Amino acid sequence: MIVELTPRRVLTYEPRVGLSASHDPLEVPAYETTRDRLVARAVIFGLVSAGLLALAAVGDWRPAAVTGAVMVVLVTALTFWALFGYLLPSRKYLDLPVMALSLGEGELLVSGRRVSVAVPGVEPRWIVARLPRPYRVLLAGERRLFLLGPNARGRVLIALPGMFRTSFGRVRTEPHPGSEILPGVSRTFGPAAQDPVMTAFVRAMWQSSVAAVVVFVLAAVPLIAVDLTEDAALAAAMVPVDAVFAVLTVLILLRLFARNRLFANAVRSQPWNELPAALDAPIKLHPLVWAVLRP
Repeated sequence: MIVELTPRRVLTYEPRVGLSASHDPLEVPAYETTRDRLVARAVIFGLVSAGLLALAAVGDWRPAAVTGAVMVVLVTALTFWALFGYLLPSRKYLDLPVMALSLGEGELLVSGRRVSVAVPGVEPRWIVARLPRPYRVLLAGERRLFLLGPNARGRVLIALPGMFRTSFGRVRTEPHPGSEILPGVSRTFGPAAQDPVMTAFVRAMWQSSVAAVVVFVLAAVPLIAVDLTEDAALAAAMVPVDAVFAVLTVLILLRLFARNRLFANAVRSQPWNELPAALDAPIKLHPLVWAVLRP
């Protein structure tokens, strides 16, 4: 295990080792942007839910309003979970110094979605975290990660090179049960289509889009069931709900598939190119880059 204390040439965005993340020109704006978006969504979805539930008290609108309210409440619950279960608890870690770990042979293990990373020290310690497959492939290729923490409960916040998305992990005395050595992957400059990390991320984007289609189809089932009722007044009351649902479904799916096609085409046809850069202004994230780095 190597604990890095000196800067080195990097090819992607990386936190500043030895400094707190709150001093990074990108980390705090990234956190604040995500927080503001989640707060706005929580407020909007909460108001829409309240409005639909209030509308449910109005005669013929009751079935349509209740159906719409249930769907919006589910989205609101997911938003609140992301805000209060993940984002806000991560804020306290931004004041801790960043430590970088380079992983040697046998120091990176995997068991399903969980990875176990060896931590240097007198006593054996492991950081166990759950990572999606693209991030496991990225970690296998880079063999490096960044840590914030641990806190008093042994929780750490980990980040991978080039990524703004972070994950919580815990410090344990042994790796996750059933863990095996995570084999490395080769990353070289050349056709992006031959980069296992890029192909893993593109595949995950398509899989998430397919999952979104399935969710929308399942959400449409109760709407269709209500539409098929013999109650003409009820069916008429559902028309606005059906129209809004259809428009939102089309817009969201078009956006997802357009994004996927853009990056899939780039990966399939473009090679990697390294370009030196000289900065003369504060760094800001372009919205398109933000959508990819922190989905």
